[in-house]
Amino acid sequence: HRAIALPYGEIQALVYGGTTWEEAETDAIHQWDLSSGSWTELIESAPAPRYKHAAATDGERLWVMGGRNNDGEAPVVLDEMWIRTPAGEWTSQSIDGSPGPLFRQGMTWDPINTRLWIYGGINDLNERSDSLYSFDPETEVWTLHSVDGPAPPQMASHTLVWTAGQLIAWGGHATETQSWRYDIEANTWTARDEPGPVPRDAQVSALSSDEQTLYIIGGDNFSSQGNDFLSDVWAMQVEDGSWTELKKTGYGEP
Repeated sequence: HRAIALPYGEIQALVYGGTTWEEAETDAIHQWDLSSGSWTELIESAPAPRYKHAAATDGERLWVMGGRNNDGEAPVVLDEMWIRTPAGEWTSQSIDGSPGPLFRQGMTWDPINTRLWIYGGINDLNERSDSLYSFDPETEVWTLHSVDGPAPPQMASHTLVWTAGQLIAWGGHATETQSWRYDIEANTWTARDEPGPVPRDAQVSALSSDEQTLYIIGGDNFSSQGNDFLSDVWAMQVEDGSWTELKKTGYGEP
């Protein structure tokens, strides 16, 4: 699934899509009130069921992009962008000029340039991408940002966040442990000097309220023996890319 915090009214989080215990895709939307810990299923005309999609919010609106659906004879990778208003109304967005079908891509909201940024992911040919796109919701224009010079490796199920006029990307690669910084004005990627935690994907990540610290929790460590999930907690200082381990992995615990 994808869970997105929406800070209007009482602090809330929306959980959309994903798979059930029976591994069936769902289009269900659940709202979690963080103050009371209560859950409410929202009855809305949501997009089709999907999993491993991308989602981002500006604090009121919610965007959902791509994902997979296995209802047919073969898995389908979706080439879609949807927007949800605070009233729970869903509208499709233009995909003319978009990256095409994608799942496991990174997506984040840029409040300064009022646009979404999309990096990496996997396409319908099961190929990993290292392309960087932005999407302007007001004009519905997609832009491919071709970068001269170094760039991150092809990432999937990685962390992508916006802070202070830059993007920070980390994880989603079997060997890469550095974080990468994209300067939006200069159109350049820079690898940070400090190596991060062990390689992983599908980690949970969030910025601190002052946007100076990026927290990473858990993930899948690419074990050749099958899923081997982590439960460690790390903090990265956005300014210099340095990491601090806050909690070690303890298997069998949250």
